[in-house]
Amino acid sequence: MLTEKQRELFLLMGEMRRVMIWDLLPDTTPGEMRTLAAIRICRERTEDGKVKVSDICESLHHPAPAVSRMLRRLEENGCIERTTDPQDRRNTLVRMTEKGRQTELEGARLMKRYLDGVFSRLGAEEVDETIAHLRKMLDAMHAASSGLKEEREAARGQVRSAGGSHESEADW
Repeated sequence: MLTEKQRELFLLMGEMRRVMIWDLLPDTTPGEMRTLAAIRICRERTEDGKVKVSDICESLHHPAPAVSRMLRRLEENGCIERTTDPQDRRNTLVRMTEKGRQTELEGARLMKRYLDGVFSRLGAEEVDETIAHLRKMLDAMHAASSGLKEEREAARGQVRSAGGSHESEADW
């Protein structure tokens, strides 16, 4: 059973997630905006400006099939073009079209205006404190998650070594 503070944290996280700033951009999902931003960032990091699908996957921390689906939607919407790398035919290169650049730029401008509005309501010191607390919370969440994963893997190993191959409710 969650404590009152734990419940409050999860409710706040859910409310923050539901703030739909992207509703202001017609025909663009948050995932598409993140992908366009990742393409721009990857392009800026390379000397030749070539962006491989694997670079985008790494930037977004998403598996290739999920990124490929997103790229297909962006291509259908005219925001990107995909080509085979002529120097290594195993790689697919991604290039933003003018429409993609304009969409990403409009999204970046909107996000800046939105965050300017949020920050102006808090003040610089409070923003800095909030960011520091969120970083600390995120680090704690990663550590707790890693610890639970290790416990679960150890429990799975014990169940398997005992001749069982099913997961018990205790694993969850």
